Amino acid sequence: MATRADLISDLRALDLGEATAKHWTDATAAIALNRAQRKIAREAVTLIDEWTTSSVANQMDYILPSAWIPPMTKVLWDWGGTEIELVKTTVRNLAAWVAMGSGTPLAYTMSGDENGLVLRLFPAPSAAGTSNILIVGRRLPVVLSADATVCELPLDTHDAMLEYAAFLMWREWEELERASFHKNTFDELFADIQHRYAFPMGAVYLNDTEHGLHAHSGFAGLLPSETV
Repeated sequence: MATRADLISDLRALDLGEATAKHWTDATAAIALNRAQRKIAREAVTLIDEWTTSSVANQMDYILPSAWIPPMTKVLWDWGGTEIELVKTTVRNLAAWVAMGSGTPLAYTMSGDENGLVLRLFPAPSAAGTSNILIVGRRLPVVLSADATVCELPLDTHDAMLEYAAFLMWREWEELERASFHKNTFDELFADIQHRYAFPMGAVYLNDTEHGLHAHSGFAGLLPSETV
C-alpha cells in the first residue's frame, strides 16, 4: 500500500521538476493529493464501510463521524441478536412515526452531508443498548495527514490521483499548458476507473465490511436504490 510519503515522491517524479521540495512544499503536495483522492472517491470508487454506535433511551438523533457520503446503503437495528433492517422514510411520513413515541426503531431519516450527518430513528429507542445501531454506506478515504498515512484507494487509481494533483498544482502556478496536459491524462484514466469500479460490483469494502455483509442476515441484497 502507498503512503502519503510515497505519493508525494511519485508526484514530484511525475512532472513537478523536482526530486525534493523546491517550488512546492510537502504540505502543498499533500493538499493536492487529498483533493484528488476525494474527487475519485466521490465520483468513481465506491468505498463501503461500517459504523456502529449504541442506542440511548428515548434519543432519536445520532451523529455520524464526518466523511460519510449520503444516502446510506443499510441501517440495521440489532437487539439481542435479532437484526431488523430499518426502512428509510420521508418527511411526509414523519408525523405518523413521531406519534409512535418510543419503542423498537423501525424507520429512519438521514440529514446533512459529508461534513456532518444525523441519523434519526423512529420510534426513538425505548432503552439503551450496546453497539446495536449498525450503518453500512459510502465514505470518503481517510485524509493523508501524515507521511505514514496509507492511502485507502486501490493502487490502480493512484496514477489518476497523481495526474489530478499535478493538474491542480500547475494550475495554481498558472502554467496552463502543463496543467491541461495533466488534466487530459487524468480524464482518460478516470473514465476507465469509473467503469471498473461501478457500484455494486466494483465497490471496495473497507475493514472487512464485505465479510460483514455476508455475516449479518439483515444485509441480504444490497439496495442500489439507496446508493449514490
